[in-house]
Amino acid sequence: FNSGSTGVTIQRVYIGSMWQGITCGGAVSPSQMPREVVIRDVKMENTLHIGMKMYYALNWSISSCVIGMHFDDAWNAPGSGHYGVWLDTDSEGCIFDTVFVLGGEHCWRIANSINPSIRGPNEHRFHSCIGDNGTVSEIYISSLHRSIFQNCWVSGQKSTQDAAVVMDSMDIWGVQWIASQVVNVVGHGIKVIAATSFSIVDSTFSEWNLSTSPAHSAVIVYPGFGPTWRCNFTIIGNQFIRDIDFGNHTNSLTISVTSGTYNRYIITNNLSYGGSTSANLGSGALSAVSDLGTAAAKVVNNNL
Repeated sequence: FNSGSTGVTIQRVYIGSMWQGITCGGAVSPSQMPREVVIRDVKMENTLHIGMKMYYALNWSISSCVIGMHFDDAWNAPGSGHYGVWLDTDSEGCIFDTVFVLGGEHCWRIANSINPSIRGPNEHRFHSCIGDNGTVSEIYISSLHRSIFQNCWVSGQKSTQDAAVVMDSMDIWGVQWIASQVVNVVGHGIKVIAATSFSIVDSTFSEWNLSTSPAHSAVIVYPGFGPTWRCNFTIIGNQFIRDIDFGNHTNSLTISVTSGTYNRYIITNNLSYGGSTSANLGSGALSAVSDLGTAAAKVVNNNL
């Protein structure tokens, strides 16, 4: 897409062994936005650089797609810039439904790097989407407003990975992770280095901390960046499991709020349990919530 266009449909297409799959570029701009694009039933294989690159993309619908990256850890090493899906400046109101991304440095990269003077990605919906085995992360977010991940799934075992899902900027707000799963990851499940607001609700964390040094948490939150601390979040109704399906590991740290000053947060009604065999799965508990934060107001209770 090299300029504004409306109503384009791409469907039932196979794209193999290419540098980039479907991208925005050229004269695409705030006044030349590709609109109402439909992409469905597309399979990409051995993608060397970018599977799908979207900026100034308005009201796209992407469904039933598989984006397979070039499976080479050295090629996808940290800093390589190879992403399955890359959402950037002013991509708005897009729906991703049943999109599988396999491999890359980040399976999903969401940022505002092309033109930071304009707002970043916003109003997106991710339904039943997957990120699997990125070398650094499955989902890495540096800019995103008012967007929802629901029924999504991530998993990663690469030794170069510190967390499956990362948020690292105060240019993140209104992001919700709902009824989704973090499964069998080498480091942290969700790592929030910085965000203005987010929610993690009714989700399952099943096996993390496969690499035990340093110890990793299912969810770890930092207060973000100044000049005034303004991080707000809710973590409600989640399950944290030491899961026998993935071997006998030592994941124990559930929710860790690191020291610092936040604005407001609620952590409540979360449940953890363990087990070493099918006979005793469901017994005991993992580590209690670690809350080292101070805040203008906070509620931390009813966590088992």
